[in-house]
Amino acid sequence: MTGRKPLDDLDLSLPVDSAEGLSTDYVSRMRIQYLAVQSQTLAAQVRFADAKAGILMAVIGIVAARGTFDTPLDDPLTGAVLAVSALCLLSAILAILPRYPDKATRQAMYVSDRFSWPSLAETVPAEDYADFMRTSEASQLVMSMALSNQAQAGILLKKFRMLRLAFLSAGLVILLLALRLAIGLVGIPG
Repeated sequence: MTGRKPLDDLDLSLPVDSAEGLSTDYVSRMRIQYLAVQSQTLAAQVRFADAKAGILMAVIGIVAARGTFDTPLDDPLTGAVLAVSALCLLSAILAILPRYPDKATRQAMYVSDRFSWPSLAETVPAEDYADFMRTSEASQLVMSMALSNQAQAGILLKKFRMLRLAFLSAGLVILLLALRLAIGLVGIPG
């Protein structure tokens, strides 16, 4: 956050026109539209990740409970299934768990990002934000949206990393349960 240039300090003398001969108005609208669609796509992917985590939590909860229902808790394989199931559930919960920056960080964000909700929440009076929007330049809006999208992409990356761990854990739970079933079918004492 600290290395970002404040929106008020952007060099507005830089050319924003197109080298392809498109009008400045058209290029500005195109940039804003691109960033808006990108933001919507990122938000949809965040919802998708949350839905995957929720479904995985339900499935693993049922599978682990059903797969260990009739076994003694001192059985090592049952303990492994429960431990890996717990890891899976914890990873899925961490993927869903909402996180947001503290107030000082949000206030620092407001200097360079006036598009994402954390930078707008409880940072400045509503009139100040309204005045900025009324008088802002296209470059300031583009920069603000781009920084917000980048932050949203970082959140998405963290969610999918936790989901990867959750899915790998779920796969291990299923393998352990299959092993337990195979041991029971062959008659090897567990």
